[in-house]
Amino acid sequence: MTDWLNRYPYLFPLFFAAMWLAVTSLIALISGWFDLQSRYPDQPEAPLRSWSMVSGSVGGLAHYRGCLTLAVCPSGLRIGVWRIFGPFCHSFLVPWSELRAEPRGTGTRLVFGAAAPGERAVGQLTVTNWQAAELAAAAGKSWPALDAQVVVPS
Repeated sequence: MTDWLNRYPYLFPLFFAAMWLAVTSLIALISGWFDLQSRYPDQPEAPLRSWSMVSGSVGGLAHYRGCLTLAVCPSGLRIGVWRIFGPFCHSFLVPWSELRAEPRGTGTRLVFGAAAPGERAVGQLTVTNWQAAELAAAAGKSWPALDAQVVVPS
């Protein structure tokens, strides 16, 4: 391998770019991001409040550390990822009616497509309880917490 790199060093950036695209696409596929962005297309709606550099797990398996963007909009929650970490991932907007919040220990799971317990979920995003409280405070009465309410920070 080193002999190959010594002979053709200009191919390394192409190899690295191809691997980067393959790995980020595989992570998006495993997390269900592509299904979510096709089911919940983004809407041209001004956010009430937004956050960048958010950490969270999408789909339970893909951990995005500090590269998610979240925005509370009047009609729902917009979720995106920095373009460098998801070149083919587009932001999507989950309507409040299709979102359920489930506080669990140190994190809160936001379930998409299952407005009531027992319904089959389309996807999920897990964030810290602090982030969920910030989202709840910005969303106000639109926040979908059912049984246990998230404590809003003071």
